[in-house]
Amino acid sequence: MPTTASSDYYVGKPSLAIPIQYVKAALTLLIAGAKRLQQQKIIHDKMHESSEITPRLASEMIAEQRAGYCDIIRFDFEVEHLSNPADPKSVCRLDFKFTWNNYDYEAYLAVEAKRLRGKGKSLAYKYVDEGVMDFVDGKYSRGHNYGIMIGYVVLAPLDNAVAKVITAMNARKTATYENSPCRIDNSFCSHPYTHHSSHLQPGRTKPIILIHIFFDFSDS
Repeated sequence: MPTTASSDYYVGKPSLAIPIQYVKAALTLLIAGAKRLQQQKIIHDKMHESSEITPRLASEMIAEQRAGYCDIIRFDFEVEHLSNPADPKSVCRLDFKFTWNNYDYEAYLAVEAKRLRGKGKSLAYKYVDEGVMDFVDGKYSRGHNYGIMIGYVVLAPLDNAVAKVITAMNARKTATYENSPCRIDNSFCSHPYTHHSSHLQPGRTKPIILIHIFFDFSDS
């Protein structure tokens, strides 16, 4: 590891290969927390920001871990992070930041969350333009092999909300440097509303795989 920050260090040397077991553990914990939160029936469409939902999800995830669940990883939520450690002005905020027993600053798994609606204004393009693009542009997870997007569906139907995201992803596939389209993929978890897409970040030859997981809070 270099002793001083450099312009090529912050994108990985040459990249960060996040071990799959940590990706699976993060997904498992997110899903378990979401199930607990769904049972409380406190999420509603009048919550206009994802930041009103994320702390509630984090609280349920903490409860799961205190019960001995998914203890191979740690997480912080709504945490500030330097997208480029060489630039103190490159501060961004991660909805969730998963870490494990690797204390390199760049060894983390990023999660970005956005609200979605199944009727009316879907917010699907915001999900892509202000969520997916943060990974594509390297604001989050520069040089990483995985990142996670969460869709908080606050207004039914869930299927419509997911379909609108697929439409928005297809419409933005040039801007997102799409390598493979957003499709159902349950290879890492059994949650039925899980999709994968892959994208090329600037200057990279290997794509980042984004795992899109959609949680139905519409009945809460």
